[in-house]
Amino acid sequence: MALSYPIEEQSSWQSLPDLELYMDQVLTLLARELESFSAEDDKSLTSNMINNYVKDGVLPRPEKKKYNREHFSRLIMLCQLKNVLTIPEVDTLLQSLQANGSARECFDRFMELRASAFASLQEELSLPEDADSHTQMDIALQLAIKANLYRWAAANLIAEEAKRQKALQLDAEKQSALEKEQAKLEKKEKKEKEKKGKTSKKNSSSQGEEE
Repeated sequence: MALSYPIEEQSSWQSLPDLELYMDQVLTLLARELESFSAEDDKSLTSNMINNYVKDGVLPRPEKKKYNREHFSRLIMLCQLKNVLTIPEVDTLLQSLQANGSARECFDRFMELRASAFASLQEELSLPEDADSHTQMDIALQLAIKANLYRWAAANLIAEEAKRQKALQLDAEKQSALEKEQAKLEKKEKKEKEKKGKTSKKNSSSQGEEE
């Protein structure tokens, strides 16, 4: 038993449409892109879902209702992960993936990891052609159990990353607050020095007039 790759050719940044697309065009092209990964009755993506992704900041806001390569690539990744992870988890994962690179590097890395994962799955499913039904069902059950464990592990790793990012943000906010407080103190000290200087100068002038 062996599985062939669900799509004829692995998508890459270069293979994505280099045009600005309207919502209907995006939905049509995405349906073709994700057809092999979706069940017959599965609505992988709708216009309402895309609008909600934009509202939630998961997807960049389109310009003049048009979507570009960055939108299209992110939607491909979202659609392939949303059945496994929550949208906030997917967002954290993709933000981390793109943290040190461009949208293009993020997408190509995602596709590279997907190809690697599928190659690993193909090896696991390399069974004799005459494998009986019982053997295949055992493997199906094992895969379902692994899927649940992998989802749990992924969620925990993402949660740890989210905590780390929050801690970094809090540290940055604390540092910013300290710098602001320091700036206020320095400003206050400067004003007090200026005030003392004026008072001293005024007193010197008064003493000179009295003499």
